Amino acid sequence: MKQENHSSVERAMQSVEGIRRAQAPGYLYAKILSGVYRRQTQTVWERISAFIARPAVTLACIVLVVAVNAIIIFNGSSKPAANVIASAESVDFYSYDIYNAENLEP
Repeated sequence: MKQENHSSVERAMQSVEGIRRAQAPGYLYAKILSGVYRRQTQTVWERISAFIARPAVTLACIVLVVAVNAIIIFNGSSKPAANVIASAESVDFYSYDIYNAENLEP
């Protein structure tokens, strides 16, 4: 039993022989520091724009606008306008120019 424990310990120690300290990339420390400083210097507007730029918020705003438009379109009054006066007289909108003004006084 002791021999089995000793051999398993020896195998574990031999597997550790090739281990060396991990090396981080040279830019990692600078990148971490820039992230820390960037979070400290965010203004209120940057936080608001970051919140609005989230896909869920953007999608919710689009759905809200489409829903409001649909409600306005489908619940609008379907009655025809009663105060429209029909006229048989033809109107020529392009025959008037600046010299045909009726009221020249301010």
